[in-house]
Amino acid sequence: MARSWDSYKPGYSMMDALEEKPTVRASKFLAPSGAALLLLAALLASSSWVCSEECIRTAEGLEDRLLDCEENCRVGGKSSTGSNDCKDQCSARIGFTSSRVRRQESKCKKACVRSPGFMHFLAFAGTGMMLCVVPLLGSYKGACKCDCCIGLGCSARVAFFNIAWVSYGFSILWALPSVLEDTSEVGGKVLFTLSQAIAMSTMWGSRFYADKASPSALPGPGGFPGPGGHTQMGTIVGAPVAGPSNLELQQQVKELQQQVRELVKLQTLQAGTAAPSVNAAANPNATGQW
Repeated sequence: MARSWDSYKPGYSMMDALEEKPTVRASKFLAPSGAALLLLAALLASSSWVCSEECIRTAEGLEDRLLDCEENCRVGGKSSTGSNDCKDQCSARIGFTSSRVRRQESKCKKACVRSPGFMHFLAFAGTGMMLCVVPLLGSYKGACKCDCCIGLGCSARVAFFNIAWVSYGFSILWALPSVLEDTSEVGGKVLFTLSQAIAMSTMWGSRFYADKASPSALPGPGGFPGPGGHTQMGTIVGAPVAGPSNLELQQQVKELQQQVRELVKLQTLQAGTAAPSVNAAANPNATGQW
């Protein structure tokens, strides 16, 4: 049940305005839990990425040593049989070949992957929890009421509500990538978390303004706040079109009906007075004039 405007005193916070409804309690649990799981999955993926980059850097350094050795061998003319002899000499001198370097790089990358199944499970659980928060927060009474459509102008509640669902729709695009992306990638998780953070915060604000407004809130003149604290922004966008209200239209209809009844009554009286004159003209003996 929404609080009245009188209950909002100075120092009354947004957390106090949102009553402990089941949907709000569930959102308070799901939002931080899902964010924590996604953060843990992102940390695991980041550590794998750093390790893989180190493997690549080490392998590139070893291959550069082999290439420099082969180049010096060919330029110095130390080999009489061609480039193959230079490769063998450099491999024997340094202690490894380019194929061995590639094998070591592949083994190093495999060793960098730590608990891939656990990381995908954390990402799946965190994504599922965060996807439930915005629908739960947006299930308050009158959430789908369009103030602009009924002539009340654009309110802060409607603005936050629309922003929340747009950001929520954008986050859905990154839901699957955040779960199925490679174990050394974090881009999908970061974009999903940012989009969900915007969606949850704006939906929280929409619910706050919905609970803050009084049920009898009406727009004031010129789009300024009306009684009950309902903040109108009709001067910015969605200004109501000036015209008669429903009560005024009903009053005008009643007045027209009354005028019609009076005209019918007057016409009936005129027809009644004209009837004896017509009869007298048609029958003179009845009046003693024949």
